[in-house]
Amino acid sequence: MNRLGTAESVQVLRALGESTRWELMLRLGQAPASASGLQHELSISRQGIMKHLEILREAGLVSAERDGRAVVYQVAPERLGDIAATLDELSRGWDRRLAAIKRAAESRDSTAD
Repeated sequence: MNRLGTAESVQVLRALGESTRWELMLRLGQAPASASGLQHELSISRQGIMKHLEILREAGLVSAERDGRAVVYQVAPERLGDIAATLDELSRGWDRRLAAIKRAAESRDSTAD
């Protein structure tokens, strides 16, 4: 998996940070669906669904494929893997910093005795 750059990470997190788009991602994670199908399941207009799907598509989080007259959307798991790897790297960095602070505090405590 690739670590995302700052601009890509911001775009992905901004797309996921909106509750309707998050709900769409959760729903599409269950099975691919068309905008019309999603409209029937969620209380959002088809135009609203399309707007949110376009933002998710631009962020690389969903892909779209024509199936007859319908366009079917599905989650792009590789992009989710990329953002997960980026967040995991960030988390490991903080873990290292916190461990260093803990070691410094413990060594200070042992020299104070």
